[in-house]
Amino acid sequence: MFDKLVPKVKCSTAIGSWEDGSVSKARLLPFLSWVVVVAVATFALPSIASAEDAAPPKDLVNAGKLTYGTAAGFPPFEYLKDGTVVGFDIDLAAAQGVMRSAVKYAPLRKFPTSGFDLSVVCDLRAPVQTIGDALQKLAVPDLAAIEFVRQYTGAPLSSGQKSVSYRLEVGALDHTLTADEVTAIRNRVIDGMRALGFELRV
Repeated sequence: MFDKLVPKVKCSTAIGSWEDGSVSKARLLPFLSWVVVVAVATFALPSIASAEDAAPPKDLVNAGKLTYGTAAGFPPFEYLKDGTVVGFDIDLAAAQGVMRSAVKYAPLRKFPTSGFDLSVVCDLRAPVQTIGDALQKLAVPDLAAIEFVRQYTGAPLSSGQKSVSYRLEVGALDHTLTADEVTAIRNRVIDGMRALGFELRV
Protein backbone atom coordinates (compact mmCIF):
# COMPACT_ATOMS: atom_id res chain seq x y z
CA MET A 1 0.00 0.00 0.00
CA PHE A 2 2.71 2.43 0.96
CA ASP A 3 4.71 1.45 -2.12
CA LYS A 4 1.91 2.78 -4.23
CA LEU A 5 1.48 6.03 -2.28
CA VAL A 6 5.17 6.97 -1.93
CA PRO A 7 7.09 6.92 -5.21
CA LYS A 8 10.56 5.53 -5.20
CA VAL A 9 13.29 8.11 -5.69
CA LYS A 10 16.57 7.01 -7.13
CA CYS A 11 19.52 9.11 -5.90
CA SER A 12 22.68 8.77 -7.91
CA THR A 13 26.00 10.47 -7.38
CA ALA A 14 29.37 10.48 -9.02
CA ILE A 15 30.49 7.84 -6.58
CA GLY A 16 27.58 5.42 -6.99
CA SER A 17 23.87 4.87 -6.46
CA TRP A 18 22.08 4.80 -3.09
CA GLU A 19 19.42 2.46 -4.52
CA ASP A 20 21.54 -0.33 -5.93
CA GLY A 21 24.02 -0.24 -2.99
CA SER A 22 26.99 0.53 -5.19
CA VAL A 23 28.18 3.27 -2.78
CA SER A 24 30.82 1.61 -0.60
CA LYS A 25 32.68 2.94 2.45
CA ALA A 26 35.92 2.85 0.50
CA ARG A 27 34.46 5.25 -2.08
CA LEU A 28 32.36 7.33 0.32
CA LEU A 29 34.97 8.27 2.97
CA PRO A 30 37.42 10.04 0.59
CA PHE A 31 34.51 11.98 -0.88
CA LEU A 32 33.29 13.13 2.54
CA SER A 33 36.84 14.08 3.52
CA TRP A 34 37.07 16.43 0.55
CA VAL A 35 33.69 17.95 1.46
CA VAL A 36 34.95 18.71 4.99
CA VAL A 37 38.19 20.23 3.69
CA VAL A 38 36.34 22.48 1.25
CA ALA A 39 33.85 23.58 3.94
CA VAL A 40 36.61 24.46 6.41
CA ALA A 41 38.58 26.36 3.82
CA THR A 42 35.48 28.27 2.71
CA PHE A 43 34.40 29.45 6.15
CA ALA A 44 37.65 29.60 8.14
CA LEU A 45 40.20 31.18 5.80
CA PRO A 46 38.48 34.57 5.45
CA SER A 47 38.45 34.95 9.25
CA ILE A 48 42.16 34.21 9.72
CA ALA A 49 44.03 37.49 10.20
CA SER A 50 47.72 38.10 10.04
CA ALA A 51 49.69 38.83 13.20
CA GLU A 52 49.89 42.47 12.14
CA ASP A 53 46.11 42.72 11.71
CA ALA A 54 45.49 41.02 15.08
CA ALA A 55 47.81 43.38 16.98
CA PRO A 56 46.10 46.30 18.80
CA PRO A 57 46.62 49.84 17.51
CA LYS A 58 49.89 51.38 18.68
CA ASP A 59 48.12 54.19 20.55
CA LEU A 60 45.76 51.81 22.36
CA VAL A 61 48.20 50.56 25.02
CA ASN A 62 50.23 53.14 26.93
CA ALA A 63 52.34 52.73 30.07
CA GLY A 64 50.61 54.13 33.14
CA LYS A 65 47.28 54.53 31.33
CA LEU A 66 44.22 52.36 31.93
CA THR A 67 42.51 51.44 28.64
CA TYR A 68 39.38 49.30 28.45
CA GLY A 69 37.12 48.07 25.70
CA THR A 70 33.46 47.11 25.65
CA ALA A 71 30.62 45.93 23.44
CA ALA A 72 28.03 48.63 24.08
CA GLY A 73 24.91 46.58 23.58
CA PHE A 74 23.97 45.34 27.03
CA PRO A 75 21.96 47.96 28.96
CA PRO A 76 22.09 48.94 31.76
CA PHE A 77 25.71 47.71 31.98
CA GLU A 78 27.01 49.33 28.77
CA TYR A 79 25.04 50.91 25.94
CA LEU A 80 24.98 53.87 23.56
CA LYS A 81 23.06 56.99 24.52
CA ASP A 82 23.15 59.94 22.12
CA GLY A 83 26.34 58.54 20.59
CA THR A 84 28.11 58.15 23.94
CA VAL A 85 28.91 54.87 25.67
CA VAL A 86 27.29 54.91 29.12
CA GLY A 87 26.22 52.43 31.78
CA PHE A 88 27.16 50.82 35.07
CA ASP A 89 30.36 49.18 33.79
CA ILE A 90 31.51 52.45 32.22
CA ASP A 91 31.04 54.31 35.50
CA LEU A 92 32.84 51.51 37.37
CA ALA A 93 35.80 51.61 34.98
CA ALA A 94 36.04 55.40 35.36
CA ALA A 95 36.01 55.08 39.14
CA GLN A 96 38.74 52.45 38.99
CA GLY A 97 40.84 54.83 36.93
CA VAL A 98 40.46 57.59 39.53
CA MET A 99 41.34 55.23 42.39
CA ARG A 100 44.28 53.82 40.47
CA SER A 101 45.74 57.28 39.84
CA ALA A 102 45.35 58.16 43.53
CA VAL A 103 47.45 55.22 44.72
CA LYS A 104 51.00 56.27 45.58
CA TYR A 105 53.96 54.20 46.64
CA ALA A 106 54.84 54.25 50.33
CA PRO A 107 58.01 52.54 51.56
CA LEU A 108 57.64 49.78 54.12
CA ARG A 109 58.40 50.80 57.67
CA LYS A 110 61.52 49.25 59.18
CA PHE A 111 60.88 50.62 62.65
CA PRO A 112 57.92 50.02 65.01
CA THR A 113 55.15 52.56 65.53
CA SER A 114 53.54 53.84 68.71
CA GLY A 115 49.85 54.47 69.28
CA PHE A 116 47.60 56.64 71.40
CA ASP A 117 43.84 57.27 71.62
CA LEU A 118 42.13 60.64 71.45
CA SER A 119 38.48 61.36 72.24
CA VAL A 120 37.03 64.50 70.67
CA VAL A 121 33.86 66.08 72.08
CA CYS A 122 31.75 67.72 69.40
CA ASP A 123 28.21 68.55 68.37
CA LEU A 124 25.94 65.54 68.03
CA ARG A 125 25.35 66.34 64.34
CA ALA A 126 29.03 66.75 63.45
CA PRO A 127 30.15 64.13 60.86
CA VAL A 128 32.58 61.56 62.27
CA GLN A 129 34.62 61.78 59.07
CA THR A 130 35.23 65.48 59.70
CA ILE A 131 36.87 64.65 63.05
CA GLY A 132 39.02 61.94 61.48
CA ASP A 133 40.16 64.20 58.64
CA ALA A 134 41.19 66.93 61.11
CA LEU A 135 43.18 64.49 63.26
CA GLN A 136 44.87 63.03 60.20
CA LYS A 137 46.01 66.41 58.88
CA LEU A 138 47.42 67.44 62.26
CA ALA A 139 49.34 64.16 62.71
CA VAL A 140 51.02 64.19 59.28
CA PRO A 141 53.87 63.51 58.50
CA ASP A 142 54.32 61.28 61.54
CA LEU A 143 51.00 59.44 61.09
CA ALA A 144 51.27 55.78 60.10
CA ALA A 145 47.59 54.84 60.51
CA ILE A 146 44.34 56.14 61.99
CA GLU A 147 41.38 54.03 63.10
CA PHE A 148 37.90 54.93 64.30
CA VAL A 149 37.30 53.35 67.73
CA ARG A 150 33.86 54.36 68.98
CA GLN A 151 31.23 57.04 69.34
CA TYR A 152 29.72 57.74 72.78
CA THR A 153 26.70 59.72 73.93
CA GLY A 154 25.49 60.05 77.50
CA ALA A 155 26.69 61.30 80.88
CA PRO A 156 28.72 63.30 81.59
CA LEU A 157 28.16 64.78 78.10
CA SER A 158 25.23 67.09 77.46
CA SER A 159 22.27 65.94 75.38
CA GLY A 160 23.55 67.72 72.26
CA GLN A 161 27.10 66.34 72.42
CA LYS A 162 28.94 63.18 71.51
CA SER A 163 32.46 61.86 72.01
CA VAL A 164 34.28 60.41 68.99
CA SER A 165 37.38 58.31 69.71
CA TYR A 166 40.19 57.54 67.27
CA ARG A 167 43.43 55.60 67.63
CA LEU A 168 46.47 57.12 65.98
CA GLU A 169 49.62 55.16 65.11
CA VAL A 170 52.69 57.34 64.65
CA GLY A 171 56.27 56.58 63.71
CA ALA A 172 59.35 57.52 61.72
CA LEU A 173 60.95 55.88 58.70
CA ASP A 174 64.53 56.20 59.95
CA HIS A 175 64.29 55.41 63.67
CA THR A 176 62.05 54.29 66.52
CA LEU A 177 60.27 57.21 68.14
CA THR A 178 61.14 57.92 71.74
CA ALA A 179 58.49 58.46 74.40
CA ASP A 180 59.19 62.19 74.33
CA GLU A 181 58.71 62.30 70.55
CA VAL A 182 55.38 60.47 70.77
CA THR A 183 54.23 62.85 73.51
CA ALA A 184 55.22 65.85 71.40
CA ILE A 185 53.18 64.55 68.44
CA ARG A 186 50.18 63.87 70.69
CA ASN A 187 50.33 67.35 72.21
CA ARG A 188 50.63 68.88 68.73
CA VAL A 189 47.45 67.13 67.61
CA ILE A 190 45.57 68.10 70.78
CA ASP A 191 46.58 71.76 70.50
CA GLY A 192 45.58 71.76 66.83
CA MET A 193 42.14 70.30 67.54
CA ARG A 194 41.52 72.81 70.31
CA ALA A 195 42.51 75.60 67.95
CA LEU A 196 39.81 74.34 65.57
CA GLY A 197 37.24 74.68 68.38
CA PHE A 198 37.04 71.06 69.51
CA GLU A 199 37.09 69.85 73.11
CA LEU A 200 39.22 66.80 73.92
CA ARG A 201 38.87 64.33 76.76
CA VAL A 202 42.45 63.69 77.86
